[in-house]
Amino acid sequence: MYQPGHGRFADPDLAASLGLRAASVGDATRRITALTGRVIPPRSLPYAVHVVVQNVATAAAVHDAVRFRRPLLDRVVTVTGPGVVQPRNVRAPIGTPTWCASAAAWPGGPRA
Repeated sequence: MYQPGHGRFADPDLAASLGLRAASVGDATRRITALTGRVIPPRSLPYAVHVVVQNVATAAAVHDAVRFRRPLLDRVVTVTGPGVVQPRNVRAPIGTPTWCASAAAWPGGPRA
């Protein structure tokens, strides 16, 4: 875990935690409580306890937008499943229909 007040971008109100697995619904609430000791009231969002939870892709997109004025034009999408010959991550423009992103992962066509 990033220790507040250390390093090049020292900020006493900033902390980061590395999640090593996929998070399920409600994990953010449990993680916030475990890391900060703050309890989110029922039917509230993390902002109610002055916490923001972001995934890496969102944090990177915010950085690029603020620092470089670069708009978010695409996202990495994981294409997998029984009908995909070669599962992979593909970069797809925002708004791309799912079937188009899936087709990009079919180098030999869809599995019959």
